[in-house]
Amino acid sequence: MSKSVYASKLEELRAAGGPIYGRAREAEGRPAAARALTELANRYLSQATGDAPLFAHVEAEEKAKVADECSAALGWLADKTAQQEGAPKTADPLLTVADIGRKAEMLERLCRPIMAKPKPAAPKPAPAPAPEAAAAKEGEPMQTDSEAGAAGEAPMEP
Repeated sequence: MSKSVYASKLEELRAAGGPIYGRAREAEGRPAAARALTELANRYLSQATGDAPLFAHVEAEEKAKVADECSAALGWLADKTAQQEGAPKTADPLLTVADIGRKAEMLERLCRPIMAKPKPAAPKPAPAPAPEAAAAKEGEPMQTDSEAGAAGEAPMEP
């Protein structure tokens, strides 16, 4: 047999086995991808619905937007997973690892900027007025303006 016969037989086998291999790879990777999306959505959902002080500065409507998106992603995943489980194993996958990855990426792009928003800086306190006692030396009594005028000295400027 020549090399071309082997090459053509190999192509036939790849054409027949390629889709089978792809479905098997999808079936193996789908649970991990679904678990990762579920964990991501649940993490952002708990941040948005919880009352942790770390996220207290995030506005309520933004938290509601995050919670809605997380709920929608979890609903989408449950729906697609149910469809996939109802499909025969010999059919092309209805839910792929890439689909789940894109959904997780979209959720991350939407939720991260909202929930990672830095806490606003606390307003700086007004500077305390400089006490007049700081100008006087320690241990010496402080003169009032009237006493300084009576002693012939110019009054102290604040």
